[in-house]
Amino acid sequence: MKIKSYKDLEKVEDNMIVDLSELEPKLMIRAIDFLTGLTCKNGSLMKVERHKFLVRFGR
Repeated sequence: MKIKSYKDLEKVEDNMIVDLSELEPKLMIRAIDFLTGLTCKNGSLMKVERHKFLVRFGR
């Protein structure tokens, strides 16, 4: 899923690859911080390639 604005992060689901390449650098850091928060309980955030991350919630 290509993230074009911070609001798009609401649509992130478990086991999804998110592409942050269209965000400006400061917003990209905020988005990574948000995604890390989603994975805080037994989940993971793994970098797949440049600006792309696999998000797993780990329920």
